[in-house]
Amino acid sequence: MFNRTCPPYRPRRPATLRGRGFTLIELLVVIAIIAILASLLLPALARAKTKSQQIKCTSNHKQMGLAHYMYMGDFGRSVPYDLGNSLWMAKLMDYQAKVHEIRYCPTAPEPRKSEILLRRGTLLLQLGQLAPAMRDLTAMLERHPDHARALVVRGQIHLAANELEPAAGDLDRAIALDPTNAKAHLTRGLVFVAAKDLKSAILAFGQAIAKNPTSADGYQARAQARHQAGELASALEDYTQASVLAPELAYAHLGRARILVHDGDVERAIEALSGALRAAPRMVEALVERGSLYLRRRELEPAAKDLARAAALAPGAWSVWAIYAEVLEAQGDRAAAHEAYLKARAGAPEAERKSLDAGIERTKGA
Repeated sequence: MFNRTCPPYRPRRPATLRGRGFTLIELLVVIAIIAILASLLLPALARAKTKSQQIKCTSNHKQMGLAHYMYMGDFGRSVPYDLGNSLWMAKLMDYQAKVHEIRYCPTAPEPRKSEILLRRGTLLLQLGQLAPAMRDLTAMLERHPDHARALVVRGQIHLAANELEPAAGDLDRAIALDPTNAKAHLTRGLVFVAAKDLKSAILAFGQAIAKNPTSADGYQARAQARHQAGELASALEDYTQASVLAPELAYAHLGRARILVHDGDVERAIEALSGALRAAPRMVEALVERGSLYLRRRELEPAAKDLARAAALAPGAWSVWAIYAEVLEAQGDRAAAHEAYLKARAGAPEAERKSLDAGIERTKGA
């Protein structure tokens, strides 16, 4: 006999129950079915996403409109728009702190955190909120120490705070990183002006103009520096170029007018002042200076019109009332002149009151 060990019994499963993998054909069929379903569903999802973005966009416009109506209800006028200082959005942000959250298009790509810091810091600078603007720009530069635009904006913040040394440091670094940045050269020139270094300022403004020959701000800034330095002919050329490139720059027209008055060209000075008032109709300085030139030419009616408007815009300015009183007296309206002299005397310094007292005496009893 043989002593054999029998293998353990394993029952056989039917062939239909045996496990097997997918065949290639079956796998391709499943993938095709999934692709067909996806092609049917994705357009519907895209349409739903687009619709939600449209609803959000409409809601954003509605919220901005409501903020504007609330502003008008509180102040009795529309949001101011000043090309020379800031955008209307900055004014609205000052009134409604969260309006910046609804001013982005829902379909626009999400800005990076650093870009948000730069944009917000720039807007805060325009609003004059220097401390939060400095925090944003410092945080931005901690992320990107060699970001030239951020260095320029932080330099502008330092300049606005009259911190000239750190402003110069930021701007010099920005120029080293990007020598073609006209804004950096322009702001560097403004720092030189604040430091009373007009020669260096004129050179810096020249660099800004060389980098951007169509920069009206560059021409205006250089004109003002040359004006202060007594280079009147060169300043007049720069003021003229600035006013041609950007007719909305009221101070370019005003500076040009003052040099023309110095040169004795009253006719062209009045024309330049008219350009300033087209750019800024409520500019008291231009109204007073044009009214004074009309008075010099004995054109009393337009002089009175300009000075009356200036007095209405700046009722506390004694010098405006003094010139207006002279015009009214020259027109023969002694009662109105007497009242104007009294208003001028009320705010005038002691040294000016003697001449105003003489005017009061001349028009007394009218």
